[in-house]
Amino acid sequence: MPTVTITWSAGRGTVAPSSISVTGEDEVTWSAVGSDVLIKFPDRDIFGIDELEVEEDQSEVLPVDKSAPTGSHVCNVHCEKDPGDGTPPVTMIVG
Repeated sequence: MPTVTITWSAGRGTVAPSSISVTGEDEVTWSAVGSDVLIKFPDRDIFGIDELEVEEDQSEVLPVDKSAPTGSHVCNVHCEKDPGDGTPPVTMIVG
């Protein structure tokens, strides 16, 4: 099960890993450390939702839809404590 951790530390947001590969059999754990996080998905058909809010120091697990469109999808990430949009995105490769 892939895990993506978004961390707010020293005045900036980081994402690890910055890219994951998934299939319709996977679940993805989204973890927020140091800030509430908003993740916007480029296609509702990946997880069945447009966006996900994860509270500071919490995790949420989302199953990848079996009919998720294949290819590379960029998910935008925003740390609530970030006054701008400086947190890097996550690239999901669905295959």
